[in-house]
Amino acid sequence: MPASKGSDPSARSWRLLSSHGFVLFYVGLRPDCTVAEISDGLSLTRRSVWGTLGDLRGAGMINVRKEGRRHHYSVNYGARVGLSVMPEGVELRLMLRFLANRTLRLLDEDDGPAVADREAARASVERA
Repeated sequence: MPASKGSDPSARSWRLLSSHGFVLFYVGLRPDCTVAEISDGLSLTRRSVWGTLGDLRGAGMINVRKEGRRHHYSVNYGARVGLSVMPEGVELRLMLRFLANRTLRLLDEDDGPAVADREAARASVERA
């Protein structure tokens, strides 16, 4: 009997514009962050963030580093994201860089977050 879709965390279906996408984008802009920081930054419960990070780790998109009792997360930019229009997928680095640059451009046009926050995000995108 084949395993049910829900039994394998990496086989779960989720979309980029979901909590998974938001967490991935947040970690990309703030590498080495913790569950508490992600939870506070995205207004999601810690339990929800923990589950989402587990799915992303299962898909090979997130790296984790343990320091004491805390886990610190970063993006595995070499991972591939599957898209229905591109079965071979696209490298995560390219997708996140595109989204980050577009977001930063929009923030520059508006009165978005403080300049220091935008500069830190820009530096994170450059490192990717």
